[in-house]
Amino acid sequence: MSSLADHWNQGGNYLPEGDHNVAIGSYGQVKYNSGNIGVRFSLFDNRRRESHVSFVLTEAALWRIASFAQACGFTQEQCRTYDPYVFANHQRMVGRRLMITIGKGKPSPKDGKQYNEVTSFWAIEGTQDTPATTNPPAVPEQTEDPEDAIPF
Repeated sequence: MSSLADHWNQGGNYLPEGDHNVAIGSYGQVKYNSGNIGVRFSLFDNRRRESHVSFVLTEAALWRIASFAQACGFTQEQCRTYDPYVFANHQRMVGRRLMITIGKGKPSPKDGKQYNEVTSFWAIEGTQDTPATTNPPAVPEQTEDPEDAIPF
């Protein structure tokens, strides 16, 4: 039998440790203490539990976001037109699916605790160049006159 005590301190809506099939739901710009700019992607599983992964945008670190794009199904040819310094280009990641591993990160310098973070990512078998939908399709705006609708 399960009790609430079995689920104590599980972190609410965040992904627990382990492997997860996720979709990229959104992205945002981050600024690091070093002054460098980066991009942060929000990742969601089918139960809407979330995690995040960030990439610093420096020439020396672009291999990481290139690997992430490859795991999301981008081809090398598609990446030729993906300039990571043009922030709007990151919209191309939204809706893509990939596999991630969540593990304990390094102890936080602020409080010494270890928090869950994305420790690795890889492509889902057969997803090259096939973006997936992370959320149900949006309800389209009503463009027709409701009086023209056919009653059922």
